[in-house]
Amino acid sequence: MVCDICCDEFLSVGRFSADSCAAVNVLEHIEDDRKALARIAAVLRPGGVIVLIVPAFSFLFGPTDRNLGHCRRCSPRAIRDLAESVNICVRKIRFMNFVGFFGWMNARVFKREVQSTYQIHIFDHWIVPVLSRIEDRVPPPLGQSLFAVLRVP
Repeated sequence: MVCDICCDEFLSVGRFSADSCAAVNVLEHIEDDRKALARIAAVLRPGGVIVLIVPAFSFLFGPTDRNLGHCRRCSPRAIRDLAESVNICVRKIRFMNFVGFFGWMNARVFKREVQSTYQIHIFDHWIVPVLSRIEDRVPPPLGQSLFAVLRVP
């Protein structure tokens, strides 16, 4: 099934009685993120888990974000407020992709409008495998993205 999360048709997904949903780099593309998160919660059974990954730090929002169709970048407080506004509990929230923060900062400072395919390839194939192992052990103090685990009451 393919449909817009903010359309009524999405609510029919509830018939599957899912216990979890992963929204990886999704909410930043949806103007009404509150409605979208409420819809996700509505189709999960009680106690269901929602895993989110969203871009972090509003000050990094720039031409690349606009070209990717982003409406926003988020802070931990914004995610907490969003979850609380639809009565969802925040179980965990932390930064991820420490190195990516500096790459995005570089793009923001130099007003780059697109990402370099070559740099993305190097990052994905050489840096991410090492970085993810390190970040599993030591949560970074900042990062390109936020990782959140939410629980539906």
